Amino acid sequence: METVAWSRPHAERAGTPLLLMLHGYGSSEKRMAELFSAMPDGFTCAAPRGPLDVGGDWGWFLLDYFLDNDFAEVVGAASTLLAWLDTVAQRHRFSSVSILGFSQGMAMGTTLMRLRPLAFTAGVGLSGFALDNGLLAAMEPLEPKMPVLLGAGHGGPGHQPRRHRLHGGLARQQHGVAAGPL
Repeated sequence: METVAWSRPHAERAGTPLLLMLHGYGSSEKRMAELFSAMPDGFTCAAPRGPLDVGGDWGWFLLDYFLDNDFAEVVGAASTLLAWLDTVAQRHRFSSVSILGFSQGMAMGTTLMRLRPLAFTAGVGLSGFALDNGLLAAMEPLEPKMPVLLGAGHGGPGHQPRRHRLHGGLARQQHGVAAGPL
């Protein structure tokens, strides 16, 4: 990852829990960094910038209005993010890693948790979606189960009832947490 906003200087990260904060489509790490002060005390927050330039802002993978995507592009972005995470986790020896994803960042976060469930302690998905993909679904149910909070509001292109049903099913089946509008 070329650009990452951090809540703590390099020398203060070792041994702390990491909260990986993933922005939405058409956003950036700067918008996630604005939330650092509202996150739990003691955490190191890291907000990487998605690799896809979408008109001066950023995304994790190309997305159309119906939330359709190229799964190879999703897996490529997830692999890049996991490789970066492996490097920084080794360097800083974080006590745990949790994910907070907003909008498309939620899709990326739930994908990361599905690809490598043992790497994460907990997850939060806000106003987004989980990818509906047979290859990812074939790896479920995830073990071990982890706490996940999925919250969604009403309105906007990311709010689609079909996707909310997927959230609820994924959450109840995989993590024992119900999802729905907040």
